[in-house]
Amino acid sequence: MRGSEDIQTELDRRVHHLRTLYDVSKELFGIIDSEGILRNFLMMTTGNFGVVEGFVSILDISSKEVTHFVSIGFGEKEQTSLSKGATQFLIDGKKEEAVLDGQRLEGLGLFPQTVACLFPFSVDESSVGLLGLGAKIVGEPYNEEDRELLVTLINNLVVALR
Repeated sequence: MRGSEDIQTELDRRVHHLRTLYDVSKELFGIIDSEGILRNFLMMTTGNFGVVEGFVSILDISSKEVTHFVSIGFGEKEQTSLSKGATQFLIDGKKEEAVLDGQRLEGLGLFPQTVACLFPFSVDESSVGLLGLGAKIVGEPYNEEDRELLVTLINNLVVALR
């Protein structure tokens, strides 16, 4: 009996992931401008993870300039700090290192304490991006299942941006 409950729980989780991917895809592919794509992606992602704050920053590698920055739930002062922190994080070469643990973020000293998850990604040969999310409202930490869903959602975002 316990085995069937575990299987049902896993099945429910996978169905939730597929619905999330479908909803995000449907929203993103109907939008033409990058700013709109990023804003909708961020709203859908924060909603699905039960998060109040989030940001996405896109950096041009050669010029080291931020080409796009979108945030939700952060004040104006925090947005400047987030943009600078994201730029520094990506320039420092941490493009492949996802940080799902708020404790490790504090050691970086680049982001406000409300940021609990960082997820860097590559857009194309000339641009990289960083997704940052606040803590979940339910108080649970980000886990490996969250990482899997974020990888899928970000891959979808990259396709929409291209």
